Amino acid sequence: MKKGSCWTRSWILRRHERSFSSTLVPELITEDGMFRMHESDFQFLLNLVNPIIAKQDTLLRESIPARERLQDTLQYIATGITLF
Repeated sequence: MKKGSCWTRSWILRRHERSFSSTLVPELITEDGMFRMHESDFQFLLNLVNPIIAKQDTLLRESIPARERLQDTLQYIATGITLF
């Protein structure tokens, strides 16, 4: 039986190393207070909501990590602007 081809484009596979969340967000958090809270407060909040917002990976794709989900939500709450 022949193995199926990969449906994901190569640039999507590099998301973890080149995405907005992995490159710019860490700098904005430390230098600009992007989420209007300290990193320790963010980590505390992430630990509280992680079991609720975390999704499982499937055979077709990897899920968006809970950290990125929380970052996007807090960015929207703080500014009213979505990044997508």
